Amino acid sequence: MFCLLQCAIPVFEHLLPAPHNERISTILFEFATWHSLAKLRLHTDATISLLEASTKRLGQYARQFLATTCQAFRTVELPHEETARRKRTLPVDPKGKNRASSDNEPKVKKLNLNTYKWHALGDYPAAIRRYGTTDNYSTQIVSYTYIFPNASIFNSQGELEHWRVKKFYRVSSKSNFTEGIAKRQLRLPWGISFDFQLTSHISYLPHGVLALRDA
Repeated sequence: MFCLLQCAIPVFEHLLPAPHNERISTILFEFATWHSLAKLRLHTDATISLLEASTKRLGQYARQFLATTCQAFRTVELPHEETARRKRTLPVDPKGKNRASSDNEPKVKKLNLNTYKWHALGDYPAAIRRYGTTDNYSTQIVSYTYIFPNASIFNSQGELEHWRVKKFYRVSSKSNFTEGIAKRQLRLPWGISFDFQLTSHISYLPHGVLALRDA
């Protein structure tokens, strides 16, 4: 990711007229600075303070970019996004065939700062102080199922939990996939408990807790 940010600066240079060119170069440089500080494998109080200052500047540059450059240009969705959206919104006649859509204009897309990824940037310095450098942990674990000594089961869902739902969708009936996904989700703890008794793919956790990674 850091290499992409470094290469992006000369790629975007002079694509837009002034003053938008300077704003894009500034925000890309600040992104690279923030990313390099957030991914450090050794932190001190000074480097965390630098990360906090970079986070503040990045937020200011992003809001300035949204209020100026984004408003100066009309940006629309990509062709494949437009095709997928039209397929979802096409009205269906009683014979089951899609009717022609009257919406022939692509949808306007603007930068959205009201997302969790933007919101979470400010939590990185505090998280590094509490849990250590970011190379020591990950939020992208699909799912862990913990089996305690008393045979109770606890599912811990991660950032990529939606992968498992998509896997259930592929093997469910497409006519009623909601019920199929729900049934497989309910059966999952029992299947893991049975697998726990038959297999040895177990990793031991502290305090006598056993963990199985869902395939």
